Amino acid sequence: KIMLADGREVDASNSLAYVEMNGRGDILHVRVLDVIEPIIGVFTLEALGLAVDPVSGELKPTRGFIARA
Repeated sequence: KIMLADGREVDASNSLAYVEMNGRGDILHVRVLDVIEPIIGVFTLEALGLAVDPVSGELKPTRGFIARA
């Protein structure tokens, strides 16, 4: 079980997945949940060198990114 930001506890399993956003992709550790919409956590965003701009709500790069081969 894990606790979500809204306080709910849900069952989750661990896995690896290829995640790509804004042209940046990598194989990352993920939690698999039964939810209506995918939840992208801060670990995934940081691993891809991205952050949410609090003013515009858009994803912005926080650093350069070189895809691993």
